[in-house]
Amino acid sequence: MLMLKKAIFLLILVSAILLSSASVRAGTLQLINIGTVVTGGKMYTEWWYTDVNPRLAGQASPDTEVTIKIGDSENKVNADGSGAWSFSPTTLDVGDHNVSIISGGETYAFVLHIGSDVPANILSPSTEPTQESTGSVPETGSNQIGYLFGIVILTTSAYLYHIKSKKLLLKNFEKSAIR
Repeated sequence: MLMLKKAIFLLILVSAILLSSASVRAGTLQLINIGTVVTGGKMYTEWWYTDVNPRLAGQASPDTEVTIKIGDSENKVNADGSGAWSFSPTTLDVGDHNVSIISGGETYAFVLHIGSDVPANILSPSTEPTQESTGSVPETGSNQIGYLFGIVILTTSAYLYHIKSKKLLLKNFEKSAIR
């Protein structure tokens, strides 16, 4: 019976570790180009582009669907086997556009200013926007939920295993003391 309990505990432990490590790897969504602008993987909340209808290109998990929302318009493209995707809008006129790129529980949202240069007041001496990158992990999404779920399963399993082992040890001690 003890061997069965150990086997179940190890199965739960390995499952929790695999679940949480798969979720941590999920942060793959990136915007690499806006037209001729190379983003460098940075995830600013605003981007500027001087021409209309820039091609958006990026990376996602291989063979996944990528949804590009521009205002009220929603467009879907598929990432190829290496995760590369691109979308060429036809309705981005001069002005500000709310853009969201969504894939596999990850979302990257920003405002795209079309037809204007980057305002001088937000440029640093290195000509980079002063906003900080949020990195490649989204603010919310399944990767954080999966990771937390894995930790909860791991902690609960370890606690229950510890309690059962303690009771079994005490029971065996009592049997040997009675003899």
